[in-house]
Amino acid sequence: MGRASGTVINGGTEIVNINGSELSAAVNSGGFLLVNSRGFLASATISSGLVEVASSLNNGSLVSFASGGGGTVQFDSAVTEAFFGVFVSGFALGDFIDFRAVGFTSGATSATWAQSGPSGTLTVSSGSTSANISLIGQYMTTNFTLSSDLHGGTVVAYQPVVPQTDLLTNPHST
Repeated sequence: MGRASGTVINGGTEIVNINGSELSAAVNSGGFLLVNSRGFLASATISSGLVEVASSLNNGSLVSFASGGGGTVQFDSAVTEAFFGVFVSGFALGDFIDFRAVGFTSGATSATWAQSGPSGTLTVSSGSTSANISLIGQYMTTNFTLSSDLHGGTVVAYQPVVPQTDLLTNPHST
């Protein structure tokens, strides 16, 4: 049973096994953090790295994307309820959420967003399989894009719509 805190992963790997814990990790470029079944993760910040969650995490775990950092959080299991209190924050353009257990089929795989105050639930479904996570922030279903992760699962990206200003319809813009 190991316990780590404040780990900075730059191009290396950290594995949190059964009864192990990571209290606060920074997963930077080329870094990889794997949290196995019954491992404990309090928080991780991703900046061009990968955090893989092999099964559900403890209630209250926080996985954050660093602003402008890009990166991926990968959930290996699919559940029909939220990932047991796991929260994801900072999800933006250039970041990815990989649902390995939700097979991708073009036109048949869907994402839905249910806003609830300052956060909400993202649900990704394909056939009878679905997975949910809690996202902190304001999102819209139409801005989530889905694609194959090339390993049998579904990758979610967020493509925010940037309002366009047209001088003909808005003569006051400069």
